[in-house]
Amino acid sequence: MGQFIIENLIWVVPVLSIFLSILIKTTAKNSLIPLTIIDFLDFGFGLAITSITIILTNLHNDAGIWLLVFYFMGIFATANIVHRRYWNKDKQSLKLIGVIVPDILGVILLVVAIIYVGGGIT
Repeated sequence: MGQFIIENLIWVVPVLSIFLSILIKTTAKNSLIPLTIIDFLDFGFGLAITSITIILTNLHNDAGIWLLVFYFMGIFATANIVHRRYWNKDKQSLKLIGVIVPDILGVILLVVAIIYVGGGIT
């Protein structure tokens, strides 16, 4: 099992991260508030933070520092866009596209972080 995970890190880590993010979110949610599809799809920023942690713990060259700079800029820009464009102030909720955009960003950042750790980015 361990060898399988090591050989398939590029997709196993994002899938496990998404699963654990959803599991933690649903476990921590108040049982009186019903879960919606948005709750299950809202894992993007968690993946982005996971990718930053992966790079920080495996930092071994200047490319990693530049990745961190671009990651912070990308996460900040995405959060700003989602807040300004897709947050419904009347209903206090996010539109579906406001959840999908950070999810795509989080998966991309996590895959790039795994490639960096594997030595694909120097």
